[in-house]
Amino acid sequence: MRYSLDQIEAFVLAARHSSISKAARVLGKAQSTVSLAVANLEIDLGVQLFDRSGKFPVLTEEGKSLLPEAESVLFHSRAFEEHSLNLLKEVEDSVKLCVDETLPADLLGNALTVLAEEFPHVRLATVPPDAEGVTEKVRKGEADVGLTVVNYHYPEDIGFFRLGRLRLVNAVGKNHRLADVRLIRFSHLNSARQIEYAPNVKRMPTNQHLESSHS
Repeated sequence: MRYSLDQIEAFVLAARHSSISKAARVLGKAQSTVSLAVANLEIDLGVQLFDRSGKFPVLTEEGKSLLPEAESVLFHSRAFEEHSLNLLKEVEDSVKLCVDETLPADLLGNALTVLAEEFPHVRLATVPPDAEGVTEKVRKGEADVGLTVVNYHYPEDIGFFRLGRLRLVNAVGKNHRLADVRLIRFSHLNSARQIEYAPNVKRMPTNQHLESSHS
């Protein structure tokens, strides 16, 4: 039994489109080539995958049973190729990420979605920040990359670049003494009590710069 990935791909596409000709157009091959690939696969497997008695090929019960595994083989073969290409490009196998707790969760979620789509084989591990902050985690090698609000002073062995801006909004309760102030400035907050969200949070200007730090 010596079937090929080309035969499996022809089978899967013919099943998806219920048409040998459509599968041939997707593959950019002649219809006779795709039809022969499916026929040879049936010979190699010893089962009939399609019922060709009608105008269009219809999966047999054996074909329906084998299709999920054929799709899985095709998926893993493509993943194997993509992984090997990433190795040639010297893409890391894993990344340890430390994120400032004050950053919005949806911002991080969108970034991780893009990462997963572009580098599906990179394993991502998150490292929680502590009182020393995200940058120190990166400097010590406990994290490869850190996402944090802008710092005014970075260690000399830390590289960074700005990713964007976050706008923080000052808000008070409706019975607060500042509730009637149209634009709350930091001068209004000088006498107010500050509650920090996390131990590594520092007092920053209203417009925050989001930056990535790496060693």
